[in-house]
Amino acid sequence: MEFFSAIRFAGTSNLAAVLVPAVFPTEEKLRRRLRKLTEARFLDRPARRIARSRLDEYRVLDAERARGRPEDVWAIAQRGADMLKLKGDWNRNNGRLRPSAFQHPLMITRVYSTLRLAEAKGLIKIEQWVGENGWKGRVRVRGDSLPLVPDAVILVSDNRSDREATIFLETDNSTEPLRRTTMLQSSFFRKCAAYWQYWTDEIRPRHETMIVLTVAKTAERAEALRLSARAVDEEGRGLNLFWFADEEAWDVLTPEQFLYQPVWTTAVGEKRAVFG
Repeated sequence: MEFFSAIRFAGTSNLAAVLVPAVFPTEEKLRRRLRKLTEARFLDRPARRIARSRLDEYRVLDAERARGRPEDVWAIAQRGADMLKLKGDWNRNNGRLRPSAFQHPLMITRVYSTLRLAEAKGLIKIEQWVGENGWKGRVRVRGDSLPLVPDAVILVSDNRSDREATIFLETDNSTEPLRRTTMLQSSFFRKCAAYWQYWTDEIRPRHETMIVLTVAKTAERAEALRLSARAVDEEGRGLNLFWFADEEAWDVLTPEQFLYQPVWTTAVGEKRAVFG
């Protein structure tokens, strides 16, 4: 249940990566507990209410598991939200979801599951996780007030080196334009400009560090995002503030890849590891 205080949706595989065998000896045992929590109305499976004729719009729901079983997507229900002291009408919100509502939150959950497994393995400590819409700010860029709303803000410490990393997470499922005619219109370039200004105003004066990790659905999209970020500063380097990878760059079950291998490409094209 505590999982859902940090994320919106979780696939069975996301939960299994962290909880099997640490908490449940097998995935089947985990599935039984999830079903019981659903029957008791602590959890919900909102994707199951979507008409079968529309399932082609949502790949995760009908993606076949290794054992030939479809993956469920789990969400908090009202009783669970009350237990976790989360505000809102969760049952109503779950009932109004469309297929397009799942993909972006599940990308965030994939990163969260990776870090939770890394912590369970003793690799890192998650000092802080502020989830989607939990951190909001505004910065002024060339006279315009721009919003800054990361998908997550994460502070992690590396048990191997005692180093810390402040990570602003962005997950991209190719729905946002790369660049638009004005900064008043949403685009990935505008988002990068806002991050750059935030770093200039808030982080650099304190001599602290931060990185913006952007996860894209494909390597081609990650490259397009990288080139957009590179154009943020006059020297075309993107300050090495912005790092990019696609979802295939690491496996959730091997979080060492995410943290210690150079799967990330900076705006200028250099390969980096979070804890290199």
